[in-house]
Amino acid sequence: MNKWITCTGLAILLVGCTSEPEEEATDINNNEIETNTVEKNDETEDTIKFDSFELSVDIDGLGQEYTAEYEKRQDGVYAYIDDNINDQEMTSSEAYKELAPLFEKLAFDENTPDELVVEEVVNAFNLRDDFESFELEIEFDTGSEKEYVMEG
Repeated sequence: MNKWITCTGLAILLVGCTSEPEEEATDINNNEIETNTVEKNDETEDTIKFDSFELSVDIDGLGQEYTAEYEKRQDGVYAYIDDNINDQEMTSSEAYKELAPLFEKLAFDENTPDELVVEEVVNAFNLRDDFESFELEIEFDTGSEKEYVMEG
C-alpha cells in the first residue's frame, strides 16, 4: 500500500512538472500586447550580418525622422520602422520584409571607415544626405559593436 501511494505521488509530481504555462506579453494592466517578433527562420540567420541594428536619422530638425530597429533573438527577429518622412510605421514581419532587402545592399563591416558606412546606409535606405543628425548602433554577427554618429 505504501509503495502505491509513493508511485502515485511521484506520477502526479512528474506530470505537474512537465506542463509549463505559456506566458504572453502583457502590459501593466495585464492586457495582451502585440510583440514585434518575426518567427525564427534559417534564411534570416544566414543573410543578415547584424545581430542588432538601430538607425535614427533626423532630416530637418522639425520632426521628420526615420527610425529602423532590428534585432536577432532566440525566438525570432524583432523589426520596427517608424518613418515620419513618409508617415509610415511598420512592425513585425512587415518591417522585416522592408528591412531585409535593404540590409542585403549593405557591404560594410566593422572595419569600414565611418563616413563610408553613413554614406552606404543613407543610399541603401534612400534617405536625404542633408540630414541634421545620423545615429546608428550595430552589433555585428561577429560580436563586435560599433556606433556611428554624424551631424549634418
